[in-house]
Amino acid sequence: MVFPVFFIYFSKEILRAVPYVPILTTTAVWAIWFCAIANFYYENLLFFFAPTYLHAVLGFHVHDTGFTAALPPLSHFAIKIACGIASDKIRSIGDTAKVKIFNTVAYFGCAVCLFILAFFGDGRKMLCLVLLSLSAGFLGFTPGGFY
Repeated sequence: MVFPVFFIYFSKEILRAVPYVPILTTTAVWAIWFCAIANFYYENLLFFFAPTYLHAVLGFHVHDTGFTAALPPLSHFAIKIACGIASDKIRSIGDTAKVKIFNTVAYFGCAVCLFILAFFGDGRKMLCLVLLSLSAGFLGFTPGGFY
């Protein structure tokens, strides 16, 4: 039976020794959770609604939206792999500094791209697509931050 392997016996002393309240009241823990939820929220919005945005707002033809909607997730994936490897290779700074740097680049870069994107319409389709891809690409910096 494989299922009982997942039940691990802990003594009451071990369970009492875990500082749950200090962990849950730490601002760093809440910041990481907030960033993770924001990251997943944006990724889901992008993956689900990018074809609709590209067709309805930017005016791409329906047969072009499949490829163009794939560009932001592809940039996100490529940068995510590269940043994960880069974060592991960087040894000159501490882990806390790496988390702060990678998360700052990821979220501020994404926010700036989306802020600029809000001012352009269907007249600048390619610029909007580049900004959308860059915003997803910037979120690719998150593996160096907290994954």
